[in-house]
Amino acid sequence: MMEWWQCKRMWEYMKQRSRETPAVQRASYTEVPEGKGIVVINPEYGLRLGKLESLEKEYKRIGDFFKKKCAGYTGYLLTGNKQLAAKVGLKASRRMVFYNGNIECRLLKYELYKGTRQP
Repeated sequence: MMEWWQCKRMWEYMKQRSRETPAVQRASYTEVPEGKGIVVINPEYGLRLGKLESLEKEYKRIGDFFKKKCAGYTGYLLTGNKQLAAKVGLKASRRMVFYNGNIECRLLKYELYKGTRQP
């Protein structure tokens, strides 16, 4: 467990990095501890921010991050854009539909593992 001063230092570091580096690049540099855990990502939906083409690449990088760095974890992706969610390139094990204001959203659950899942 981290001491409070380590958390504060990490928070300051992350704030500085967030000013310097786009979100998905930050994720690709993130060290994920081995073992089991949960990763939740809430990227842009393409409704207000960003261009759709650049967001397609971002969603693909999210799938790469899940696959390459998060083996053993459960991944969740919150999105308001079904077309962008498909760019992740992974099969969701569960899809939960709900509304965020007037935006139809999905919380997609991914069971993340190394290699190919055996039947």
